[in-house]
Amino acid sequence: MEFHTDRGNESPQALKPDEIALSMEEAIIGGKLAPDTKLPPETVLARELGVSRSTLRDALRKLEVRGLIDRRRGRGTIVQGPAAHPHEVALTDGLGGTDAPLWQALEVRACVEPPVAALAADRASEVDLRHLARLEQRMSDTGLSPSQFAILDQLFHRTIAVYSHNPMLVSLLDRVTEIITVSRQSPYLTAARQQSSIKEHHAILAAILDHDPARASDAASHHIDSLRSRLVSH
Repeated sequence: MEFHTDRGNESPQALKPDEIALSMEEAIIGGKLAPDTKLPPETVLARELGVSRSTLRDALRKLEVRGLIDRRRGRGTIVQGPAAHPHEVALTDGLGGTDAPLWQALEVRACVEPPVAALAADRASEVDLRHLARLEQRMSDTGLSPSQFAILDQLFHRTIAVYSHNPMLVSLLDRVTEIITVSRQSPYLTAARQQSSIKEHHAILAAILDHDPARASDAASHHIDSLRSRLVSH
């Protein structure tokens, strides 16, 4: 089981609990570690990561506090992810099937994402901010294919929702994203459109990093308006 740590050629033994937690969180949020996945025993996982068990336990405690894993004696460590509460299911079921009109999904995003960005700006921790900044940096890689960019784009917006620390908002955004993904055509993500999205994402990130909810909301609104124009004109 491998986790991306962005440490270059630095020795794995130098990994800190925050860095391990950050990498595992990215794997959980990005779907590489699905809910109900059982992680390897601590001795095995610590050996794979090249860290001590105490360092690993510190990292796992951070993930447990954030509700991303469940650790119980006799069961081991189970991936939780943003949990599906019955109220969340009722909320997202009301959005209908993936054949919903694209304009409806975009209107929902316009209503949801600005306040979600504002909440993230208010509630995100320093670890959250580092993770979000790393995602935004990865999206600036000019070697990304349109499909790779689209995956990171979805992960960026989902991560902002996760850092609102409201699982119901995560579920709602997941449902809307599913509709938009089905509606998109591959030619949509031209190089010029990718660059526009990168600039808009940077503005959202900058506001969240500054813990400025109003600016984060405005930046998210501008991004959705621009996205709507780009999709409609396609």
